[in-house]
Amino acid sequence: MPRNGSGSYSLPSGNPVVTGTTIEASWANTTLSDIGNELTNSLSRTGAGGMTGAFRAADGTSTLPGIAWGSETSTGFYRAGTSDMRAVIATTLIQKWIATGTEISGSTTSKTYVATDTGKDRVLIEPQASGSGTNIIGTNNAGSGYAKLTLDGSILAFNYAGTEAMRLDSIGLGVGTTSPAFGSGSGVEIQRAGIATLRLENSTASNSFELYADSAANGINLRGRDSSPMVFWTANTEQMRIDASGNLGIGVASPAAKLDVGGDYREKVNTANTGTAYTINLSDGTIQILTLTGNCTFTFPTATAGKSFMILLKQDGTGGRTVTWPASVKWPFSINPTITSTASRLDKYVFTADGTNWYGSNAGQNYTV
Repeated sequence: MPRNGSGSYSLPSGNPVVTGTTIEASWANTTLSDIGNELTNSLSRTGAGGMTGAFRAADGTSTLPGIAWGSETSTGFYRAGTSDMRAVIATTLIQKWIATGTEISGSTTSKTYVATDTGKDRVLIEPQASGSGTNIIGTNNAGSGYAKLTLDGSILAFNYAGTEAMRLDSIGLGVGTTSPAFGSGSGVEIQRAGIATLRLENSTASNSFELYADSAANGINLRGRDSSPMVFWTANTEQMRIDASGNLGIGVASPAAKLDVGGDYREKVNTANTGTAYTINLSDGTIQILTLTGNCTFTFPTATAGKSFMILLKQDGTGGRTVTWPASVKWPFSINPTITSTASRLDKYVFTADGTNWYGSNAGQNYTV
């Protein structure tokens, strides 16, 4: 082929075409055939026929890209080095493709958009500018801010539908609030419709966990902070607290014992028929209302010091049922009480443990029920 490695075309060697030469078939047909082949292999300016080989351009530079435009020769693509392709606009670097990834460059006022619909920028990347309120990355719905991540001074803010939904600053994270109510430390606060629902805080002076609505006087307030109590609120009223000593007060603002209950309370009650054998389970209730439906042998739980329970023992409609108490039960003067045998009558017994034995007391007999 008469094209050399650089693509330059030369007439075949020995071509006799010079001024005044008569064209003869013996040599002209061969020359014209070669020129016809070269014209066929040339790509037309309209792209007719397309290319069948790889397209190769000059490497170029940032000022004269290898692939550029006739009316703007400083905008295009060029090869900066091995595995390094770059795009420039008016000689300014915009994007770089290298073997390990892609870099997007630009000035503080330039932006990058990725759009899926006309007029709707689904991803917007904008570098930080001087001042505040700069978008870092976000989505845009028909030109209006829909959801975005912004940097406002030292605050990283997450916005949704034009409203800030979450922010991260140097002391913590606030969700649903632009003013997390942290003390001297850092933490996390979550709010819904302006009402605080969760607050986690850590400071040099104290460690805190708070769970409450609106303020410490509303909803549920659960916190643990240095010597402060953990307080439970309902209906805007304190109902229970655990103080720094571990005392639990129910209806008591200053509990004086591990369990300090103000007002009345009800113990758990268990009602059952005994049959001929019955095992007392205190998890069922500390008040056992039992009806003897046979001559019953009782089994008691392990005698844990300080535990107590009560049995309301009733004869069934037949009456005359007997009871065998466990060996761990001790009675005054070592004499077992004689239970009432009359049908449908009730006796009352109280038992308290010292860690080894259950000490029984006859608290009343022959009640009519």
